[in-house]
Amino acid sequence: MASKMVLDLFCFTVLVLCIANPSLEQEIFDPMDFEAMGDGETDDGQAMVDAWDSACEHRAPAIFLIPKRTFLAGPATFEGPCRVTPKVQILGTVKAVPSMNDYYNPGWFEFKNLNGLEIGGGGTLDGQGAASWNNPNCPPRRSCKSRPISMRYRMSPAAPAMASAWGVWANQHYCPNHNCVVSPSRVKIQDVTFRRIQGTSNDPVAVKLLCSETMACENVHLQDISLIMENNTTTSNITSSCSNVKGVAVGLQNPESCLC
Repeated sequence: MASKMVLDLFCFTVLVLCIANPSLEQEIFDPMDFEAMGDGETDDGQAMVDAWDSACEHRAPAIFLIPKRTFLAGPATFEGPCRVTPKVQILGTVKAVPSMNDYYNPGWFEFKNLNGLEIGGGGTLDGQGAASWNNPNCPPRRSCKSRPISMRYRMSPAAPAMASAWGVWANQHYCPNHNCVVSPSRVKIQDVTFRRIQGTSNDPVAVKLLCSETMACENVHLQDISLIMENNTTTSNITSSCSNVKGVAVGLQNPESCLC
């Protein structure tokens, strides 16, 4: 009888543990499971958005995974709020569709209305910027589209914080069409980390941390930043610019950081 009671108690304990924690692993949402091709030629942007939407609606922590393949993608918005913000793991390479006619807003990859967003994985976001930089300037009396930003983190329409493959930005004075009436942003940016970012910039000010005059950015961390000018192997001709931002820079810093 005593042995049976011990066995029953053990089974009950196991059952309670299973109910309390049905899975220790985070569910993975992969665009390949949403009809992405991953051949570097087919536009897989919608498949990526579909995978993100499913991860965003998931009731438990999830991972939005870009696997080790080469993807082509047009503009895509990964939007919240989510039940639990998924972690983003980019293991493969995502290349932007090079035609400027495919871009209906200034962003290529846009993460919007999210809290606690984490992006990692060591993969590559290739904005294929050289394809547009080599285009001639816009002719007079023509309506030309601005070159898209590679990746953008956006808290509100008036105050985006972004990380571009062409540099590192947190810019609350951003104006895509240069014809904006901008009042100081009332959106607070804090607890932001840019880690292990390397690549090229078409702007000599490769790191821009330009925050609101009324709501300074706080606890911004730059760690191991290595940027060079496009088609240039040196770093001496690029700089960084900071305003109304509090934070620290650690590790390699190219360009030299404007944070203390």
